[in-house]
Amino acid sequence: YVDGYRVSTMTEESTNRFTAYYTFNNHGYYSIYARCTDSSNNTVTGTKRTLTVKSAYYDDDVNNGDLIKTPCTTSAVSDPCRAVYFYGKDGKRHAFPNESVYFTWYNNFNDVKEISSSAMASITIGKNVTYRPGSVLIKFYTVPGIYAVEKKHTLRRYESTSLIRSDYGSNYSDVLVTVSDSLYGNYSVGANIDSAGDYDRSTQYNSVSSINDVL
Repeated sequence: YVDGYRVSTMTEESTNRFTAYYTFNNHGYYSIYARCTDSSNNTVTGTKRTLTVKSAYYDDDVNNGDLIKTPCTTSAVSDPCRAVYFYGKDGKRHAFPNESVYFTWYNNFNDVKEISSSAMASITIGKNVTYRPGSVLIKFYTVPGIYAVEKKHTLRRYESTSLIRSDYGSNYSDVLVTVSDSLYGNYSVGANIDSAGDYDRSTQYNSVSSINDVL
């Protein structure tokens, strides 16, 4: 029985062993149980269990905060299946421009879900994911200056190297990333950092808890 309806008749495979087969055509949660009746019309109903039915690609299981991609059928590095998206509270998928951005938010790819290509295509593309505030310093190939990242994908240019050192230490180059000019439009530009204490890296880093906070 599935959700109270008889859907199949059991077949005796061996002594005290009976089996039945049923194909679920839709995703969802179902109550299933077996009911046995003997020749004297005595009936016993088995324990009800809840069965969760999902597609192979979790088409209907994409929720706010999920990391999603499509399954790969080729080893080509340029295949679209390599792209990972953040599914935001706005109902859109947001691409990571590169692994550098991704790893300021996550330590690995363990929680990435694969969904079908048709399911991915049905989700509107939103803004690109930007670097987590306080995680890195940014410079562009042809745009002058070094920038700190602030909440709401805002860049703030440092007025001097000494100010950079005061916030990031003498080894600030370890967290300095060079970003393609094509990604400049992903950010807005705020006021320059022109004095000590004008920018607090730790405060900015902890000002967000999810990518939703910077979209």
